[in-house]
Amino acid sequence: MIKVIIIDDEHMAQESIHILLDKYFEGQFDVVAKASSVLGGIKAINKYNPDLVFLDIQMPGENGFDLFEAFEKIDFRVIFTTAHEEYARKAIKHQPFDYLLKPIDLQELRETIERLKSEIATNKDVIIERLNRLESKLNGKRMEIFNTQEGDYVVNFDEIIYCKGEGNYTEIIRTNGNKILVSKNLKKIEEILPPDEFIRVHQSILVNRSQIDRYDKKSLFLHLKNGEKLSVSMRKLANIFNGF
Repeated sequence: MIKVIIIDDEHMAQESIHILLDKYFEGQFDVVAKASSVLGGIKAINKYNPDLVFLDIQMPGENGFDLFEAFEKIDFRVIFTTAHEEYARKAIKHQPFDYLLKPIDLQELRETIERLKSEIATNKDVIIERLNRLESKLNGKRMEIFNTQEGDYVVNFDEIIYCKGEGNYTEIIRTNGNKILVSKNLKKIEEILPPDEFIRVHQSILVNRSQIDRYDKKSLFLHLKNGEKLSVSMRKLANIFNGF
């Protein structure tokens, strides 16, 4: 059975989803927990390790996207729910796993569940790699979910020291000392990150301005706050000078 957690501040909304799953998808889903807040949802996810989370976006004083800050890896599927159609339009544009408007329509729920079951049957992991796009529009947060062979990593822009392109892959070096290898080339990573905060110092290197300690004009080396030194391409010198 597919383990489900329902996160919604409205008790009736929680019960509505639970009843629909029990009545029309008997024996397929096990609702292991319900939560009425982001904090409650985080605790439930950590405790039960669900396969699927129904997540309300708009809750008093917070929104559902706050939940993702608590997880470095997103290893559960998400179906967003809301009563606000404007959020639905944004979600469709940015393609999260799926999105349901309240009150939930049975036919739309059936179609969503069938897509979910199809993904599980073919053993595909649903990667919500555009989640931060929608989250940023709603909450002004600064993060990206990066897909790797190990799983999904939620990375704040501020914790990126620099990115190193390696063909169709990019290695992201973080302030916590960890490195992750992402299946995107450096150009695609550059398009994701804020252009006024990240600069190219080499064809294969993209650096966070805030992580630069100093630039040595004699050696053409860029000294970073973590102690590393990076070679600067002559063609990219203008980027360096514009940064200081």
